[in-house]
Amino acid sequence: MAAEVIHDRLCKQTKQHLSFTRLDALAKRALEQGWIDAKEAEVLQRAEASRLRSINVDEFEADALAVPVPEKAPQAASRASEAA
Repeated sequence: MAAEVIHDRLCKQTKQHLSFTRLDALAKRALEQGWIDAKEAEVLQRAEASRLRSINVDEFEADALAVPVPEKAPQAASRASEAA
């Protein structure tokens, strides 16, 4: 991924292990510092937008992730009478 290459270069530039999050803020800072150009900043911004879309759970309908509940749970009393 192109963003990873840019991110790795920025980690070396800053001599820090930078988190692969908030890439938009990193792009802004790096662009202001002259570490990257506008095209590379755009790559980081797109990568951040894509990353957020991937993890945004609000993109699903609430019941799409729900576990179905049985209509009627068996009662312990009826099972006990069947065993006798």
